Amino acid sequence: MNISHQSNSLRWRFDRLRQLAMRRVYPRLYRDRHPDIADSILVAGTARSGTTWLADLIASQLSCRMMFEPFNPELVPDFHGFHYFHYQRPE
Repeated sequence: MNISHQSNSLRWRFDRLRQLAMRRVYPRLYRDRHPDIADSILVAGTARSGTTWLADLIASQLSCRMMFEPFNPELVPDFHGFHYFHYQRPE
C-alpha cells in the first residue's frame, strides 16, 4: 500500500468519524431564536430533483441555515419511533 493510499484512507476515516460526531452533537447545540414560521422557506421535492442544491443556494444568499431532512428518524433522534407513511391520529 503506498503512502498516498494510506493518507486517503486515514482522511476518509477521520471525515467519517467527524460526520458521526456532528450528527450527535449539532442537533443539541442549535437553538431557534426566531420561531416565527412566517420567516421560513420550505423547499420540498422528490428524490434527486435538486432540492438540496436549491436549499444550499438559498442558505448561501440569506442569513439562514438549512435543516436537511428534519423528520428523518436516522438523523433526528426525536423521530426514532416514526417511519415512512407513519399515521398520527389527530388529538
